[in-house]
Amino acid sequence: MDTNTLFGALVGGLCSISATMLGHWCQNKKERRINRAIILDYLKRTTDIFSCYYYGNVAPECLDAVDSQEDMWRMLPQAGFTKSEIDSILNWLFIVKIVLQKYNKGIHSDGYNNLSDIQKRQYLDALIKGKAVDLEILDEIKNLLAKFK
Repeated sequence: MDTNTLFGALVGGLCSISATMLGHWCQNKKERRINRAIILDYLKRTTDIFSCYYYGNVAPECLDAVDSQEDMWRMLPQAGFTKSEIDSILNWLFIVKIVLQKYNKGIHSDGYNNLSDIQKRQYLDALIKGKAVDLEILDEIKNLLAKFK
């Protein structure tokens, strides 16, 4: 094997490796953008609904529009957020899950359907109304969303 053939094979191999690495980098960047957009959309929807409930004095039944999406937990590491952003988002996802569990427990409890509308609201408010830490994390998520507008 002469030097030119060896050099050509080496250059060809390096070009092939570089093109593969560039392709993976572009694909990962695209997936990060998509995952980030999905997560930001979910955060926007949930914070809007929770803000209406916590601050807008909307009936707790508005929480029916929220779903706890388990795939958000899996998508988060590939979305390109910083560690502090991930911590805030994980805290928010945990709060959403806990509040929805309390809400569902409340509406499926014995005697719930026998209550008047006012009593239902009072019962659910007492069961799920946000704590100061929930509202603090809600504000963190709103600030995060404002950053990515």
